[in-house]
Amino acid sequence: MKGFLCLLLLGLSVSSLELTGPSTNAARLGSDTRVPCLFTVDNPPVDLNHLKIFWHFLDKEILSYNKTVRTNSSRYSLSTEELVTGAANLTISNIRISDGGRYKCSVIYNSERREKRLWLDVGVPPQVTITDKTVVVNEESVLRCSATGFFPIDIEVKWFRGSERLSDVIVDHPQKNPDRTYSVNSTVTITPTEEDREQNFSCRVRHFLLTDPRQVHFQLIYVAALRLVTQSLPWLPGDSGIVGRWRAVCVTALQRPNSDAEAINIIVGIAAASLSTPQNDFK
Repeated sequence: MKGFLCLLLLGLSVSSLELTGPSTNAARLGSDTRVPCLFTVDNPPVDLNHLKIFWHFLDKEILSYNKTVRTNSSRYSLSTEELVTGAANLTISNIRISDGGRYKCSVIYNSERREKRLWLDVGVPPQVTITDKTVVVNEESVLRCSATGFFPIDIEVKWFRGSERLSDVIVDHPQKNPDRTYSVNSTVTITPTEEDREQNFSCRVRHFLLTDPRQVHFQLIYVAALRLVTQSLPWLPGDSGIVGRWRAVCVTALQRPNSDAEAINIIVGIAAASLSTPQNDFK
């Protein structure tokens, strides 16, 4: 009698229907994605006459199988050929950000029913670009890096000079785009030296949809420091014979390749504007 009870309890505790598969899945925006739900039965292959499948998203039924597949959207599908091997995977075409969330796979086989809850994360990896890498030697300069079009919002941005991690980094609060993705700017302030001309700098971004960090390497672009110097010069006598004073602006461009012509153009432009100003303005 005791042996019979042990066998009875053992039979009650062992199920012939089991559901397996990862509980968390990730999908890229715009892709066709499969949400896995695998099941096993005692005596394969699966007899489809005794099988029912239900998929729910946020507690709403979106697909069912009972000899035929029914869905509330053409974007959802299920392969009946794979059911005989124990695969009740849900396929979602053209993934949207709104597809992310909680799913439930329910399998009924003969008199047994099993359910599995799954989570789908929908994401977009960031595009990383360096938007400002111009600097002035021995003066504080700001480098700028942009990460755009990513989802979800969590992101990490770091700056490097070679293998040295830079401080004085600012990461703005991500801004939401019309398509529900995010964009963010990051800046770092440096005081570049002549030795930095040959140095490699980089902006490194981490995001959950990136297997490895996305790191953009670049070299600095050195430009001149523009100095504005004012100098009082005698005003040339006009028709009225009145002698006035006028102020000309001299612009000197330093350390800029081929800067002479550019400096001359700036000086000529400002001088021309000054000569067109009434004399009384230069007292």
